[in-house]
Amino acid sequence: TYQKFILNNSDIIHTTSDIEAKNIINKNIKAQIEIIAHGLEVDKNFQLSLKKNKKKKILFFSRIHSKKGLIELISIWKDIKNYRDWELHIYGPISDINYFNKMIKEIKKRKLEENIYYFDPVFKNIKKKKIFDDVDGFILPSKSENFGISIGEALARGLPVLTTYETPWKIINEYNAGYVFNFSKDEIKKNLEIFMNLSDEQRFEMGKNALNIITENFESNKIFKKYETLYTNLMK
Repeated sequence: TYQKFILNNSDIIHTTSDIEAKNIINKNIKAQIEIIAHGLEVDKNFQLSLKKNKKKKILFFSRIHSKKGLIELISIWKDIKNYRDWELHIYGPISDINYFNKMIKEIKKRKLEENIYYFDPVFKNIKKKKIFDDVDGFILPSKSENFGISIGEALARGLPVLTTYETPWKIINEYNAGYVFNFSKDEIKKNLEIFMNLSDEQRFEMGKNALNIITENFESNKIFKKYETLYTNLMK
């Protein structure tokens, strides 16, 4: 196809993650691949504080689509011993209305209307920061993700993150900034239960590690320098 011709005749193909790079290699594309992640802004005025919310909250902030694992997450919620102490807040644009309707039906079927809430999508940074700062953790049990920008945004606000190896964020385990696991209902339940049973102080320490992931690896100025080096070398 013409797309494969263009890719094979490129000097370099830029991808944002190893998962994205592997997808290109699996298409039998022979061009050189350079992996440079998305850069993320770190708010220099942000101070992470210990959260003592009486009712704990975990945030899902992504589009509503079957590949995000939402129905699987909802289906195991009641199996967690202390689920009543937690709320799941879901924010995101509806990419698949049929899936959204199934999600709402699942919440009602399991009588979780007082534990799981859907909110309209939010796009403005100021409002997003307030939402992130009000919760105790972030979850995205995705079945497929090239990068997962919302994961980076959560880490940049000092949130421990629970996600899957189907995203390119295994670094979360390396930093002890949350939990990365294989996608399955059992694994979602197991890791969510562990996270919910942590103390506020343990989650705070994870949050500090989350911030370190971004400042040390994904801060926008550091990423821009990688782009500068890439294009400088291309023009030689």
